[in-house]
Amino acid sequence: MHWPLDLFCNTPFSSYLFYFLCLVLCIKGSPKYQLIISSSSSGSVSFIVSLSLSLSLSLSLPFCNSKQRKRTQMASRIGILLASVLVLSCLAETSYGVLFSTLKQTLIVTASHVQSNGTVLKAGEDTVSVTWGLNKSLPAGTDSAYKTIKLKLCYAPVSQVDRAWRKTEDNIVRDKTCQHKIVSRPYNSKNTSMQSFEYTIERDVPTGTYFVRAYAYDAEDVEVAYGQNTGPKKDSNLFMVQAITGRHVTLDICSVVFSAFSVVSLAGFFTLEKMRAKSSK
Repeated sequence: MHWPLDLFCNTPFSSYLFYFLCLVLCIKGSPKYQLIISSSSSGSVSFIVSLSLSLSLSLSLPFCNSKQRKRTQMASRIGILLASVLVLSCLAETSYGVLFSTLKQTLIVTASHVQSNGTVLKAGEDTVSVTWGLNKSLPAGTDSAYKTIKLKLCYAPVSQVDRAWRKTEDNIVRDKTCQHKIVSRPYNSKNTSMQSFEYTIERDVPTGTYFVRAYAYDAEDVEVAYGQNTGPKKDSNLFMVQAITGRHVTLDICSVVFSAFSVVSLAGFFTLEKMRAKSSK
């Protein structure tokens, strides 16, 4: 037996297909799940694993019978195809997207808040009042291409340390600084007054230190300008958010009641068994 090459021959084709699909969906990852590895490194891992398995499948062909050989060849070709797709997707990620360093800071953004507990804002409870508008000192026509304003909640540098899934990238497509959407509003260049929005911090916002950033988009939904309520170093006008712990007073009361009930039930069970034992004698 030529192990482990025989293993590839005897593995059902559906298993290979399932593996490759899991590889693309899981290792490649999605920002929604905040994987620890970055998109570029996950793409490299996916490519290496796919290509390695495809080569292993090719090497196992001489040890397979005719029926197994046909199935293994097909799985190997799918692996090479997916490896090529991963390479192209990684190249697309690096080539597409606006560089943040090329954007002009033309928007004025402020964020005010009142902590209910005096120290930090609570997710799902507290609110942040956000205002934004064009810097009036800029020449007329600066905002001629602006069509939409999108406000985002962004991680401050102190909450990005040792967290690759929050890493700042100059390419906005790959940037993970601003992952939480606040609101999106159409832009009207004729309205020169400051716009405002009362943002209730979402329940899924994790504990951290944040600031607010606004992006201006053109008709093609491409970033053309920005503004934020903090300075270039992102170390001023920040606010802290405390995530939901998952515990509630009602839950604590229920756990105590059921714990007490279980103890009473257990004691009652033993008492009843003793009474039955005595009666049987």
